[in-house]
Amino acid sequence: MNDFIISCCTPVDYTREQLEALNVKTAYYHISVDGKDYIDDFGETISADTLLDYMVNGHDVKTSQVSVGEYKAHFRPFLEEGKDILHITVSSGISGTYNSAMVAARNLMEEFPERKIIIIDSLSGSGGYGMIVEEAAHMRDAGKNIEEIRDWIEANRTKMQVYFFITDLKYFIKGGRLPKYVGLLAQKMKICPVMVANRQGQVVMSDKIRTRKKAMQKIVERIGEIAVDGYNYDGKLIIAETDKPLAEETAALIREKFPKLTDLVICPLNATFSCHSGPGCVCICFWGKERVL
Repeated sequence: MNDFIISCCTPVDYTREQLEALNVKTAYYHISVDGKDYIDDFGETISADTLLDYMVNGHDVKTSQVSVGEYKAHFRPFLEEGKDILHITVSSGISGTYNSAMVAARNLMEEFPERKIIIIDSLSGSGGYGMIVEEAAHMRDAGKNIEEIRDWIEANRTKMQVYFFITDLKYFIKGGRLPKYVGLLAQKMKICPVMVANRQGQVVMSDKIRTRKKAMQKIVERIGEIAVDGYNYDGKLIIAETDKPLAEETAALIREKFPKLTDLVICPLNATFSCHSGPGCVCICFWGKERVL
């Protein structure tokens, strides 16, 4: 019997039911709309579509990470049951939640010195984060111990590719995810940049592309260059979106170029990340070679 639990935070772009089926526990991010606090609980309290409507209509929408106190409250029951904990966080390159989880773990280890609390930085977000969590759960079910899973994640997390484009950079600029001068220049030149998670888990620009159609084509080209087995890639690929027709158009192009791909999933982008991307975001996640940026 496994003597540890696997835990993650909600911006994984997997549903509550999927995580429960994987026996993965969850900690919750927060969303604020005009000062009113909501929990990012898989869209049950407030959906991503509702948040996008609020944003388009000029409401003040913000996000906040899991606090140290919330992490301690999340971890404590498992420790009291005699379980060790493997918690996988959203990338430290886009959120401070890794640091909060580390502080909570250090505090609790003083109280539960006989237990292990391992905090792992996924260096990913969205479906890429979820795919790493899913693989960890499968490894646990296959009998791997907590250290073996930790080591595998640390060795393979920079092989998870997270690419995305946004047709309107307004909200990405507002949220500080893109320097204002860069974003304004891109908007003026009608650029639809292709963004990527780098080796540090930060969001950086991969390609400066004009028009969303060319952005889609560039990402498909990148998948062919980077994915395991190139255009013969037959692993999982997740498309998370705040624009379903655009995501379906992207998926059709990917299916055309990757005939062996059988596990392509389109899902709504989680509420937390939707608050930063705004409408018109398509995020593509897949297993590939080592990140080069």
